[in-house]
Amino acid sequence: MNLWQRIRRKLESNPVETVDAHTGYERWASKYKDEDNPLLSLEKNAIQTLLPNLNQLNILDFGCGVGRGIKMMADHGAACVVGIDFSFNMLTEAKSQLHIESNSRLLQANGLFLPFVKDSFEVVLSSFVMGHIEQLGEALKEIVRVTRSGGTILISDFHPFCTIIGWNRSFLEWHGNRYKEFRIRNYVHLHEDYFRIFKEANLKLEEIREPRIDDSVKHFFDRTPKGRETYKQSVGYPAVLIFKLSKP
Repeated sequence: MNLWQRIRRKLESNPVETVDAHTGYERWASKYKDEDNPLLSLEKNAIQTLLPNLNQLNILDFGCGVGRGIKMMADHGAACVVGIDFSFNMLTEAKSQLHIESNSRLLQANGLFLPFVKDSFEVVLSSFVMGHIEQLGEALKEIVRVTRSGGTILISDFHPFCTIIGWNRSFLEWHGNRYKEFRIRNYVHLHEDYFRIFKEANLKLEEIREPRIDDSVKHFFDRTPKGRETYKQSVGYPAVLIFKLSKP
């Protein structure tokens, strides 16, 4: 039995409820800060090698969640970081965990209608967000609009390969006498979808990274027998897709 067949059998024997991204993250927020998984680790390690010099730059964290990206930017010397998210509860968690400087702020906003004038930021980070947005082109147009000429855009997300073979972003809630799994709706955006939009927006693709499941994240899987089996099945698979772009 191949990997796809095993995944299908698992999904069919353990049905889950799918919820939209806003509903999902509102409900997941209180536990999301404790989320620790191999994809987040792979993404962080790669993103840190792609960051420009952040000193004295205005930075937007597009879909900041509980503030993981904001903290990373601050740790790398960012002067001002604005985080936006459509989830009130995720922003509440971010406020409780981060020491927000006077020149930084968190805002509840729709990523398709950013509340900023054009050319507001030198760097825009979007981490694990685009897969939740069906209108990929509209979201990227907004990001380009608020990015200054010469600015850097960093986009990371679930690798489309992972989505296609059945990996998902989900959380557990206690219902009755058992846990129930809730899967957050995710859209598959292929490389060609991104490339077409980048070309239309006249963006320059500086680098592309596709971190794979490898020994650096093996410890995440070693916690359980099921995890160790999953590692054997998925080692070498691309797990994250990252683009570094510049706006002329």
